Amino acid sequence: MLRKLVLISVTAVAAVLATGGTPVAAASHPVRFVSIQADPPGTDDGSNDSLNQEWVVLKNYSSHAVKMGSYGVDVGKKEFDFPSGFTLQAGSRVWVHTGQGTNGRHDVYWGRTSYAYPNKTGYGVSLWGPGGIQNGQHVAELEDTCMVLSSANGPC
Repeated sequence: MLRKLVLISVTAVAAVLATGGTPVAAASHPVRFVSIQADPPGTDDGSNDSLNQEWVVLKNYSSHAVKMGSYGVDVGKKEFDFPSGFTLQAGSRVWVHTGQGTNGRHDVYWGRTSYAYPNKTGYGVSLWGPGGIQNGQHVAELEDTCMVLSSANGPC
């Protein structure tokens, strides 16, 4: 689903950069980025422990649970799709770790064996939601964007 939307993601990130802020529509979406740690502490040795110190945090700001099975996170051409049965409870946060591990209520694992995020600034991470149907095709909807502008680690 997300592979078809990389161009849209780049366009959305460019629009956010041009306006200097978060997309207006993002405020109406219940699940949004909180923070990112794109540069894990210590040496980037490629170990699973180091990969799992690279993450983004999302929060459900609504008063109801959100089924995340049709949501995904993308960084350029790298994509993470939430497990089909994953639900983010009202007010809860979830850490999306780059490496391998066992998914739980507050932690999900991408399963990558290499780093996903550049250790630099000047890019965006996008959260895509279920969207709808356009011209007979299912399309995802941009829910939020985390702009990494002044530091590889910090709030979105």
